[in-house]
Amino acid sequence: YPIYASAFYALSVIPEDFHVWDYLDNSRTQEAYNKIVNGDADIIFVAQPSDGQKKRAEKSGVTLLYTPFAREAFV
Repeated sequence: YPIYASAFYALSVIPEDFHVWDYLDNSRTQEAYNKIVNGDADIIFVAQPSDGQKKRAEKSGVTLLYTPFAREAFV
């Protein structure tokens, strides 16, 4: 979470009356891809999409852009 939060703050224009939960949502990978495809999110921090997620985005006319910015894993 700290890595994603740092990227969020670096990439966002933060209004004065900012409350983090108005802008930052925490969900699982599948839900995050659904949100980006449905237009409910502008950016998601997730693992690479499955073939099915890629096909769904393509069918919906959504181009997924991938930008690696960190590597982390559960130990």
